[in-house]
Amino acid sequence: MYALSPEVELVAPPLIYVDGRVYRLAPAALVVVSTLVDATAELATDDLDEAVLARLLDLGIVIRDGAVSGVASSRIRHPLAIHVRSYSTTLLRLLRHAGALYPFRTTVHAGLAIVAGLMVFVWALRDVHMTGGVAGLLTRISIAEIIAAVLFSVLAMMLHEAAHIAATRHAGYPVVRAGLGIYLTRIVCFVDLSALDQAAPSQRRHADLAGMATDSALVVMVWFLGGMRILPSDFAALVAVGYISSLLFSLNPWAKSDAYWFLRDCHPRPTFDPSNWLLQPRLYLARAFCRHGGDTALLRHHFTAGVIWLIVSIGWAATVAMSFLNQPSYDSGQLGSWAMTAVTVALSLVGLSAVALALLKGSQWRNS
Repeated sequence: MYALSPEVELVAPPLIYVDGRVYRLAPAALVVVSTLVDATAELATDDLDEAVLARLLDLGIVIRDGAVSGVASSRIRHPLAIHVRSYSTTLLRLLRHAGALYPFRTTVHAGLAIVAGLMVFVWALRDVHMTGGVAGLLTRISIAEIIAAVLFSVLAMMLHEAAHIAATRHAGYPVVRAGLGIYLTRIVCFVDLSALDQAAPSQRRHADLAGMATDSALVVMVWFLGGMRILPSDFAALVAVGYISSLLFSLNPWAKSDAYWFLRDCHPRPTFDPSNWLLQPRLYLARAFCRHGGDTALLRHHFTAGVIWLIVSIGWAATVAMSFLNQPSYDSGQLGSWAMTAVTVALSLVGLSAVALALLKGSQWRNS
Protein backbone atom coordinates (compact mmCIF):
# COMPACT_ATOMS: atom_id res chain seq x y z
CA MET A 1 0.00 0.00 0.00
CA TYR A 2 2.98 2.32 0.58
CA ALA A 3 6.20 2.93 -1.35
CA LEU A 4 9.17 5.29 -1.34
CA SER A 5 8.54 8.49 -3.26
CA PRO A 6 10.27 8.77 -6.65
CA GLU A 7 11.73 12.05 -5.33
CA VAL A 8 13.94 10.12 -2.88
CA GLU A 9 17.48 10.51 -4.26
CA LEU A 10 19.60 8.68 -1.69
CA VAL A 11 19.10 6.74 1.54
CA ALA A 12 22.18 6.88 3.80
CA PRO A 13 20.92 6.05 7.30
CA PRO A 14 20.14 8.01 9.33
CA LEU A 15 20.02 10.57 6.49
CA ILE A 16 17.67 10.60 3.52
CA TYR A 17 17.87 12.97 0.54
CA VAL A 18 14.56 13.98 -1.04
CA ASP A 19 14.41 16.38 -3.98
CA GLY A 20 17.38 18.44 -2.80
CA ARG A 21 16.38 18.31 0.87
CA VAL A 22 17.99 16.19 3.57
CA TYR A 23 16.31 14.77 6.67
CA ARG A 24 17.70 12.94 9.69
CA LEU A 25 15.33 10.07 10.42
CA ALA A 26 14.35 8.91 13.88
CA PRO A 27 14.67 5.15 14.59
CA ALA A 28 10.96 4.53 14.08
CA ALA A 29 11.05 6.27 10.70
CA LEU A 30 14.19 4.35 9.72
CA VAL A 31 12.34 1.06 10.25
CA VAL A 32 9.66 2.10 7.75
CA VAL A 33 12.10 3.44 5.16
CA SER A 34 14.43 0.43 5.45
CA THR A 35 11.53 -1.94 4.91
CA LEU A 36 10.42 -0.05 1.81
CA VAL A 37 13.97 -0.06 0.40
CA ASP A 38 14.21 -3.84 0.83
CA ALA A 39 12.12 -5.23 -2.02
CA THR A 40 11.95 -8.68 -0.37
CA ALA A 41 10.54 -7.36 2.92
CA GLU A 42 6.84 -7.13 3.70
CA LEU A 43 5.45 -3.98 5.28
CA ALA A 44 2.81 -4.82 7.88
CA THR A 45 0.77 -1.61 8.04
CA ASP A 46 -1.06 -2.75 11.16
CA ASP A 47 2.20 -2.67 13.14
CA LEU A 48 3.25 0.80 11.99
CA ASP A 49 3.20 3.91 14.13
CA GLU A 50 0.52 5.84 12.27
CA ALA A 51 1.88 9.20 13.43
CA VAL A 52 5.32 8.37 11.97
CA LEU A 53 3.74 7.17 8.73
CA ALA A 54 1.69 10.37 8.51
CA ARG A 55 4.81 12.47 8.95
CA LEU A 56 6.66 10.55 6.21
CA LEU A 57 3.68 11.01 3.90
CA ASP A 58 3.56 14.70 4.75
CA LEU A 59 7.25 15.18 3.92
CA GLY A 60 6.91 13.36 0.60
CA ILE A 61 9.28 10.56 1.63
CA VAL A 62 6.57 7.88 1.41
CA ILE A 63 3.65 7.75 -1.02
CA ARG A 64 0.62 5.52 -1.31
CA ASP A 65 1.30 2.84 -3.88
CA GLY A 66 -1.16 1.82 -6.56
CA ALA A 67 -3.01 5.12 -6.86
CA VAL A 68 -5.52 5.18 -9.69
CA SER A 69 -5.56 7.79 -12.42
CA GLY A 70 -7.44 11.04 -12.04
CA VAL A 71 -7.35 13.93 -9.65
CA ALA A 72 -5.61 13.08 -6.39
CA SER A 73 -7.70 13.95 -3.38
CA SER A 74 -6.68 14.93 0.11
CA ARG A 75 -9.76 13.82 1.98
CA ILE A 76 -9.60 16.24 4.88
CA ARG A 77 -13.04 17.24 6.06
CA HIS A 78 -13.80 20.96 6.31
CA PRO A 79 -10.62 22.28 4.59
CA LEU A 80 -12.00 25.81 4.87
CA ALA A 81 -10.13 28.93 5.93
CA ILE A 82 -9.28 27.59 9.38
CA HIS A 83 -7.43 30.42 11.08
CA VAL A 84 -5.67 28.32 13.75
CA ARG A 85 -4.91 24.65 13.25
CA SER A 86 -3.35 22.03 15.49
CA TYR A 87 -2.78 18.35 14.69
CA SER A 88 -2.77 16.02 17.64
CA THR A 89 -2.08 12.35 18.20
CA THR A 90 -3.90 12.64 21.53
CA LEU A 91 -7.05 13.75 19.74
CA LEU A 92 -6.63 10.99 17.17
CA ARG A 93 -6.47 8.33 19.91
CA LEU A 94 -9.50 9.86 21.62
CA LEU A 95 -11.52 9.80 18.40
CA ARG A 96 -10.52 6.19 17.74
CA HIS A 97 -11.86 5.15 21.14
CA ALA A 98 -15.04 7.20 20.67
CA GLY A 99 -15.51 5.56 17.28
CA ALA A 100 -16.16 2.28 19.04
CA LEU A 101 -19.64 3.68 19.80
CA TYR A 102 -20.50 4.04 16.11
CA PRO A 103 -23.36 1.57 15.50
CA PHE A 104 -23.85 1.57 11.71
CA ARG A 105 -22.11 -0.80 9.33
CA THR A 106 -23.52 -0.01 5.87
CA THR A 107 -24.44 3.01 3.79
CA VAL A 108 -28.12 2.02 3.96
CA HIS A 109 -28.12 2.03 7.76
CA ALA A 110 -26.42 5.45 7.81
CA GLY A 111 -28.92 6.81 5.29
CA LEU A 112 -31.87 5.57 7.34
CA ALA A 113 -30.44 7.27 10.43
CA ILE A 114 -30.20 10.57 8.53
CA VAL A 115 -33.81 10.24 7.37
CA ALA A 116 -34.90 9.59 10.98
CA GLY A 117 -33.02 12.68 12.12
CA LEU A 118 -34.71 14.83 9.49
CA MET A 119 -38.14 13.51 10.53
CA VAL A 120 -37.42 14.40 14.15
CA PHE A 121 -36.30 17.88 13.10
CA VAL A 122 -39.54 18.45 11.13
CA TRP A 123 -41.57 17.34 14.14
CA ALA A 124 -39.57 19.56 16.50
CA LEU A 125 -39.84 22.52 14.10
CA ARG A 126 -43.60 22.14 14.08
CA ASP A 127 -43.66 22.39 17.87
CA VAL A 128 -41.28 25.35 17.83
CA HIS A 129 -43.39 27.16 15.20
CA MET A 130 -46.51 26.70 17.32
CA THR A 131 -44.80 28.33 20.32
CA GLY A 132 -43.40 31.48 18.72
CA GLY A 133 -40.76 30.12 16.38
CA VAL A 134 -37.01 30.21 16.91
CA ALA A 135 -37.24 33.76 18.30
CA GLY A 136 -39.69 32.63 20.97
CA LEU A 137 -37.52 29.62 21.77
CA LEU A 138 -34.46 31.83 22.34
CA THR A 139 -36.53 34.02 24.66
CA ARG A 140 -37.60 31.10 26.86
CA ILE A 141 -34.34 29.20 27.30
CA SER A 142 -31.94 29.94 30.12
CA ILE A 143 -28.25 30.76 29.99
CA ALA A 144 -27.45 27.32 31.42
CA GLU A 145 -29.39 25.64 28.61
CA ILE A 146 -27.54 27.74 26.02
CA ILE A 147 -24.15 26.73 27.43
CA ALA A 148 -25.29 23.10 27.60
CA ALA A 149 -26.38 23.27 23.96
CA VAL A 150 -22.99 24.69 22.93
CA LEU A 151 -21.19 21.90 24.82
CA PHE A 152 -23.50 19.36 23.20
CA SER A 153 -22.67 20.76 19.75
CA VAL A 154 -18.94 20.35 20.45
CA LEU A 155 -19.53 16.77 21.63
CA ALA A 156 -21.59 16.07 18.52
CA MET A 157 -18.81 17.45 16.34
CA MET A 158 -16.25 15.17 18.00
CA LEU A 159 -18.51 12.13 17.59
CA HIS A 160 -19.13 13.17 13.97
CA GLU A 161 -15.43 12.92 13.19
CA ALA A 162 -15.07 9.77 15.32
CA ALA A 163 -17.73 8.17 13.12
CA HIS A 164 -15.71 8.98 9.99
CA ILE A 165 -12.69 7.32 11.60
CA ALA A 166 -14.71 4.28 12.70
CA ALA A 167 -16.17 3.71 9.22
CA THR A 168 -12.73 4.12 7.62
CA ARG A 169 -11.05 1.70 10.02
CA HIS A 170 -13.95 -0.74 9.64
CA ALA A 171 -13.17 -0.75 5.90
CA GLY A 172 -9.59 -1.72 6.75
CA TYR A 173 -7.79 1.59 6.17
CA PRO A 174 -5.82 3.67 8.68
CA VAL A 175 -6.56 7.24 9.73
CA VAL A 176 -3.27 8.93 10.51
CA ARG A 177 -4.17 12.56 11.24
CA ALA A 178 -6.73 14.47 13.24
CA GLY A 179 -6.77 17.99 14.55
CA LEU A 180 -8.65 21.01 15.81
CA GLY A 181 -8.91 24.50 14.40
CA ILE A 182 -10.90 27.70 14.67
CA TYR A 183 -13.15 28.70 11.77
CA LEU A 184 -14.53 32.20 12.41
CA THR A 185 -15.58 31.84 16.08
CA ARG A 186 -16.34 28.14 15.96
CA ILE A 187 -14.08 25.28 16.94
CA VAL A 188 -13.73 22.78 14.10
CA CYS A 189 -12.53 19.20 14.29
CA PHE A 190 -11.16 17.53 11.16
CA VAL A 191 -9.62 14.20 10.15
CA ASP A 192 -7.59 13.07 7.14
CA LEU A 193 -9.29 10.18 5.36
CA SER A 194 -7.00 10.15 2.32
CA ALA A 195 -6.40 6.41 2.74
CA LEU A 196 -10.00 5.88 1.60
CA ASP A 197 -8.96 6.57 -1.98
CA GLN A 198 -7.89 2.91 -2.13
CA ALA A 199 -11.23 1.65 -0.76
CA ALA A 200 -14.22 0.38 -2.69
CA PRO A 201 -16.81 3.04 -3.65
CA SER A 202 -19.41 1.58 -1.27
CA GLN A 203 -16.94 1.79 1.63
CA ARG A 204 -16.11 5.40 0.76
CA ARG A 205 -19.79 6.36 0.60
CA HIS A 206 -20.41 4.79 4.00
CA ALA A 207 -17.54 6.79 5.51
CA ASP A 208 -18.91 9.96 3.87
CA LEU A 209 -22.32 9.54 5.52
CA ALA A 210 -21.07 8.25 8.88
CA GLY A 211 -20.72 11.68 10.48
CA MET A 212 -24.19 12.88 9.49
CA ALA A 213 -25.67 9.56 10.60
CA THR A 214 -24.13 10.05 14.05
CA ASP A 215 -25.49 13.61 14.24
CA SER A 216 -28.94 12.25 13.36
CA ALA A 217 -28.75 9.48 15.96
CA LEU A 218 -27.86 12.06 18.63
CA VAL A 219 -30.76 14.35 17.78
CA VAL A 220 -33.18 11.39 17.82
CA MET A 221 -31.87 10.42 21.26
CA VAL A 222 -32.23 13.97 22.64
CA TRP A 223 -35.72 14.30 21.15
CA PHE A 224 -36.74 11.01 22.80
CA LEU A 225 -35.36 12.17 26.17
CA GLY A 226 -37.22 15.46 25.75
CA GLY A 227 -40.45 13.61 25.00
CA MET A 228 -39.94 11.53 28.16
CA ARG A 229 -39.44 14.78 30.15
CA ILE A 230 -35.95 13.63 31.14
CA LEU A 231 -34.57 16.69 29.35
CA PRO A 232 -36.36 20.06 29.02
CA SER A 233 -38.41 20.18 25.83
CA ASP A 234 -37.02 23.61 24.91
CA PHE A 235 -33.48 22.26 25.19
CA ALA A 236 -34.39 19.34 22.90
CA ALA A 237 -35.88 21.83 20.41
CA LEU A 238 -32.71 23.96 20.57
CA VAL A 239 -30.60 20.86 19.85
CA ALA A 240 -32.82 20.12 16.83
CA VAL A 241 -32.30 23.66 15.50
CA GLY A 242 -28.55 23.29 15.96
CA TYR A 243 -28.71 19.91 14.23
CA ILE A 244 -30.20 21.28 11.01
CA SER A 245 -27.62 24.08 10.96
CA SER A 246 -24.82 21.53 11.35
CA LEU A 247 -26.40 19.30 8.72
CA LEU A 248 -26.53 22.18 6.24
CA PHE A 249 -22.84 22.76 6.90
CA SER A 250 -22.08 19.10 6.15
CA LEU A 251 -24.30 19.09 3.06
CA ASN A 252 -22.63 22.09 1.40
CA PRO A 253 -21.28 20.70 -1.91
CA TRP A 254 -19.53 23.97 -2.78
CA ALA A 255 -16.96 23.22 -0.06
CA LYS A 256 -15.20 19.91 0.56
CA SER A 257 -17.89 18.73 2.93
CA ASP A 258 -19.40 15.30 3.45
CA ALA A 259 -21.89 15.86 0.62
CA TYR A 260 -19.10 16.86 -1.77
CA TRP A 261 -17.18 13.62 -1.09
CA PHE A 262 -20.38 11.56 -1.32
CA LEU A 263 -21.08 12.99 -4.79
CA ARG A 264 -17.50 12.28 -5.89
CA ASP A 265 -17.69 8.73 -4.60
CA CYS A 266 -20.87 8.08 -6.59
CA HIS A 267 -18.92 8.67 -9.84
CA PRO A 268 -15.60 7.57 -11.34
CA ARG A 269 -12.61 9.61 -10.27
CA PRO A 270 -12.82 12.93 -12.19
CA THR A 271 -10.13 14.58 -14.27
CA PHE A 272 -11.52 17.97 -13.19
CA ASP A 273 -12.10 18.38 -9.46
CA PRO A 274 -15.56 19.93 -8.76
CA SER A 275 -14.05 21.85 -5.84
CA ASN A 276 -12.24 24.02 -8.43
CA TRP A 277 -15.54 25.65 -9.41
CA LEU A 278 -14.45 28.98 -7.89
CA LEU A 279 -10.92 28.95 -9.33
CA GLN A 280 -11.96 27.90 -12.84
CA PRO A 281 -15.67 28.79 -13.19
CA ARG A 282 -15.70 28.87 -17.00
CA LEU A 283 -14.11 25.44 -17.33
CA TYR A 284 -16.42 24.10 -14.61
CA LEU A 285 -19.57 25.32 -16.41
CA ALA A 286 -18.27 24.27 -19.84
CA ARG A 287 -17.66 20.70 -18.66
CA ALA A 288 -20.88 20.56 -16.65
CA PHE A 289 -23.08 21.50 -19.62
CA CYS A 290 -21.24 19.83 -22.48
CA ARG A 291 -22.99 16.90 -24.14
CA HIS A 292 -20.12 14.45 -23.94
CA GLY A 293 -17.41 14.30 -21.33
CA GLY A 294 -16.05 12.05 -18.66
CA ASP A 295 -16.87 14.47 -15.85
CA THR A 296 -20.20 15.77 -17.18
CA ALA A 297 -22.47 13.64 -14.97
CA LEU A 298 -20.54 14.43 -11.78
CA LEU A 299 -20.34 18.17 -12.47
CA ARG A 300 -24.02 18.37 -13.37
CA HIS A 301 -24.99 16.57 -10.19
CA HIS A 302 -22.60 18.80 -8.24
CA PHE A 303 -24.10 21.97 -9.74
CA THR A 304 -27.68 20.76 -9.17
CA ALA A 305 -26.94 19.78 -5.57
CA GLY A 306 -25.25 23.13 -5.00
CA VAL A 307 -28.27 25.07 -6.27
CA ILE A 308 -30.65 22.98 -4.14
CA TRP A 309 -28.40 23.53 -1.10
CA LEU A 310 -28.46 27.30 -1.67
CA ILE A 311 -32.27 27.34 -1.94
CA VAL A 312 -32.71 25.25 1.22
CA SER A 313 -30.15 27.31 3.16
CA ILE A 314 -31.75 30.60 2.14
CA GLY A 315 -35.16 29.18 3.02
CA TRP A 316 -33.97 28.12 6.47
CA ALA A 317 -32.34 31.51 7.10
CA ALA A 318 -35.54 33.26 5.98
CA THR A 319 -37.63 31.05 8.30
CA VAL A 320 -35.47 32.00 11.27
CA ALA A 321 -35.51 35.69 10.30
CA MET A 322 -39.28 35.72 9.90
CA SER A 323 -39.71 34.25 13.38
CA PHE A 324 -37.97 37.35 14.73
CA LEU A 325 -39.88 39.77 12.48
CA ASN A 326 -43.27 38.25 13.33
CA GLN A 327 -42.97 38.81 17.07
CA PRO A 328 -46.04 40.71 18.36
CA SER A 329 -43.90 43.15 20.37
CA TYR A 330 -40.27 44.00 21.07
CA ASP A 331 -39.82 44.97 24.70
CA SER A 332 -36.47 45.60 26.36
CA GLY A 333 -36.56 42.26 28.17
CA GLN A 334 -36.99 40.30 24.95
CA LEU A 335 -34.28 42.22 23.11
CA GLY A 336 -31.97 41.83 26.10
CA SER A 337 -32.60 38.07 26.12
CA TRP A 338 -31.67 37.75 22.44
CA ALA A 339 -28.54 39.84 22.93
CA MET A 340 -27.52 37.79 25.98
CA THR A 341 -28.05 34.58 24.00
CA ALA A 342 -25.81 35.79 21.15
CA VAL A 343 -23.08 36.93 23.55
CA THR A 344 -23.22 33.68 25.53
CA VAL A 345 -22.94 31.53 22.40
CA ALA A 346 -20.04 33.57 21.00
CA LEU A 347 -18.09 33.61 24.27
CA SER A 348 -18.70 29.90 24.86
CA LEU A 349 -17.45 28.95 21.39
CA VAL A 350 -14.38 31.20 21.58
CA GLY A 351 -13.56 30.01 25.10
CA LEU A 352 -13.90 26.34 24.18
CA SER A 353 -11.76 26.85 21.09
CA ALA A 354 -9.00 28.58 23.03
CA VAL A 355 -8.95 25.97 25.82
CA ALA A 356 -8.99 23.02 23.41
CA LEU A 357 -6.17 24.36 21.27
CA ALA A 358 -4.09 25.26 24.31
CA LEU A 359 -4.46 21.73 25.71
CA LEU A 360 -3.67 20.09 22.38
CA LYS A 361 -0.75 22.28 21.38
CA GLY A 362 1.71 20.22 23.38
CA SER A 363 0.67 17.01 21.64
CA GLN A 364 1.34 18.17 18.11
CA TRP A 365 3.38 15.64 16.17
CA ARG A 366 5.78 18.16 14.64
CA ASN A 367 8.77 16.06 15.66
CA SER A 368 7.31 12.63 14.97
